[in-house]
Amino acid sequence: MGLLDVFLGRARALVTGILAPVSPRTVEQHIDHHLGQMDCTLASCRMKVARLRREQLELAERARRHRDLGQQRVKLAQACAARAEVEDAREHLLVRDKHERLAAQLEAQLASFTTQADQLADAVRDLEMEVEEARRRKTLLVTAETCAEARLKLAGNLAGEAQPALEELLETLQDRVLHHELRALLE
Repeated sequence: MGLLDVFLGRARALVTGILAPVSPRTVEQHIDHHLGQMDCTLASCRMKVARLRREQLELAERARRHRDLGQQRVKLAQACAARAEVEDAREHLLVRDKHERLAAQLEAQLASFTTQADQLADAVRDLEMEVEEARRRKTLLVTAETCAEARLKLAGNLAGEAQPALEELLETLQDRVLHHELRALLE
């Protein structure tokens, strides 16, 4: 579980790092940097999950192989018993017991390993969703900031503070519209 905790801690630190106070002129750059770091961490997590899944398959194969070897020893013991070779049959059964114990140990490891790998894969999926949510939130906030700046500029222009050119342009446009309407009425 330590591996899972490390990945979760790293990714959560990066997500909360987005909210840290920074200078206003570089907020987007900081967010993009954090998102890039989170993408790298997630890519590393995905690779480790894939490696864990391969190891899981290898462990399952080893357990199956030991079960098969145990079954082969049972058949050999039966053949020896049919020929009245009791010592050989006993030896085959002892080897079968060894393979069965190994298979049981491997299967217990596999069950634990599978649970941990599934939890890690779920954690990676959760973190991917958090990263996507952070991207959406960044886009939403940047868009809202742009709209607010535009409203401030428009309010300043209409109040006659910043650039009186906008008011003049609006009046010119209104005059052109009236001119076109008058021509249409006269024709």
